[in-house]
Amino acid sequence: MVASRARCPCLAFLLSLTTIGLTIAAFVTSNWTEGTEKVRGSVEDYTRKINGSKIQISHWKLYITFHCGYWTLCRESRIRGQAERCDSFIQRLPRAEVPKFIGAIAAECGSICLLLIGLFCQMGSCCSSQPSMHRIAALMSVTSGLVSFLGRIFFIIVLNRNVESDGDIWRPVDWWYGWSFKIGWLAFLCDMMSSIASLQAFNMTTAEIREAKRRAQVKKMEIIDLQLIACRPTVETRC
Repeated sequence: MVASRARCPCLAFLLSLTTIGLTIAAFVTSNWTEGTEKVRGSVEDYTRKINGSKIQISHWKLYITFHCGYWTLCRESRIRGQAERCDSFIQRLPRAEVPKFIGAIAAECGSICLLLIGLFCQMGSCCSSQPSMHRIAALMSVTSGLVSFLGRIFFIIVLNRNVESDGDIWRPVDWWYGWSFKIGWLAFLCDMMSSIASLQAFNMTTAEIREAKRRAQVKKMEIIDLQLIACRPTVETRC
């Protein structure tokens, strides 16, 4: 019988739970990128009446903070005391960048699905003495990590092309990666550690199964030897 410690890898299970929690938290939050944006004020805001005639002053510039993620782009309100204004991020992207961004979202969703499959396999390994569950869990962890890595690279490319552009969508003065970005890559690290732990559990289970078979074979040979020894006096007496 395989030892319960090898059958139920607690470390791999906890790492998988941590990975799923961090991945979902990073995916649904909007702090992948943070920074300061340059906004142009409208001329109408600064129209003045002097002696009955309207006089317009030149455009003015305002610097506000922003943060964005997979779903929303949130900007600080121009009016002090009001809540920030959040819009759909994908609607702010140029059409040429939309397919890549959709691919990044699909990769994140696929990564979460693969993580859940691996987690269920780790739970099933506690009820089965076969090492196949550990092998599937390790494979799901590695695959989900690679898929999430590819999706985040696409997301970073889209951000760099739009945040650093001089178009009408972005006018960043300064920007940096926020805490959603950090916990997303921390989830990737936990995912790789979970795959290593699952692979180690697979090796331990396989080794214990081989050792159990070897002991059973040795015990069987010992029983045969004892039977042969017990039969020898009977044969000599008959002769």
